[in-house]
Amino acid sequence: MLKIEKNKELKNKFEKSNPQYLADKKNWVGIDGGFGYMKIVYYDDKGNLAFKKFLSVLAYADNEHKFSQLVEYKGNRYWLGKQALLQPTDKIHDIKDYSSLKKHHTILLHHALKLAGKLTRALEGKLNIVIGLSAAHSNDRDSFLKENIEYTIDETHFKHNSIMFQEQAGGAIKALNSMLSRSGQPKYDSFLVVDGGFNTLDIAQAFVNEDKTFSSASLGAHEGKGFIMIAEQIRVHIMKEYKQNISLKEATQIIEEGRYDLRGVPHDLKSTIQKIKKAYSRGLGDFLEKKYGEYFDKSPQVYFVGGVAYFIDESTEQNFKVVDKAEYYNALGYLLQGIDDFKEYRKFMNQ
Repeated sequence: MLKIEKNKELKNKFEKSNPQYLADKKNWVGIDGGFGYMKIVYYDDKGNLAFKKFLSVLAYADNEHKFSQLVEYKGNRYWLGKQALLQPTDKIHDIKDYSSLKKHHTILLHHALKLAGKLTRALEGKLNIVIGLSAAHSNDRDSFLKENIEYTIDETHFKHNSIMFQEQAGGAIKALNSMLSRSGQPKYDSFLVVDGGFNTLDIAQAFVNEDKTFSSASLGAHEGKGFIMIAEQIRVHIMKEYKQNISLKEATQIIEEGRYDLRGVPHDLKSTIQKIKKAYSRGLGDFLEKKYGEYFDKSPQVYFVGGVAYFIDESTEQNFKVVDKAEYYNALGYLLQGIDDFKEYRKFMNQ
């Protein structure tokens, strides 16, 4: 019965897509559209795996602005990336909840494709995109996918060959499975994944099935427990010390650079940022221990992925592991899952 359901699911994913475009791995991208950063993993023109990320920030542009860098979408014009951070704070849009992420995800996805050099393939309708959401928002997956498979930007229409969904943490589990298989590291019958980004914190449990495949179950999803807590503290500090109201994304830039530039004068905030990070790290550890300590007790390995992974001291527990390129693991897992699903679909169709 499970195999029948799986085959049905694969057919629904791919039957309306052009199989010629599905077969080329350079037509596949995995995109983890976060509240803080957009991460994209893909195969470049030489067939090498590539990773890119950029700040999920945009600013509304006034109608009289005629700059070529502006992007038009659904009647509005936007600045993106670092150029958005140069606009007045009241023009910068903070993506800090799901409704805002959904509203602006398409334009950020499109910018990610541009940075990855995939716009020509997108124009030709060749791209296959795998995206995901936190378990806290995954019940809106169908509407979310519909928004991102077909759209018009800068008066140019795009319709992708296929678009698929993978729950966050589930993407990371797929990437971890691939990493463990290739590296020869110890394999476990089960392990935990703690996936923390700018806003959400997802905890999932992975199991090895009898056929050696992996399945996973969400243990919890928490909004407002990610990197946003540090950014909020930086906002408070800037208001208190400099009487300036800044956006969360401006705060994120300050954290990255270790300083606050005001009217051409740099203010070193490294020590302040470090104190806030340490306090966040302690609070995160206490929260996880209180909510999931018994799961940690029984898990041979707890993998930390996402940007929050860099606030974890893996030396504190024998079973804690922070992976390299932690922030890309969901996007990588999305890419690998999409390609593997197509291979399985092709095998099913050739039976």
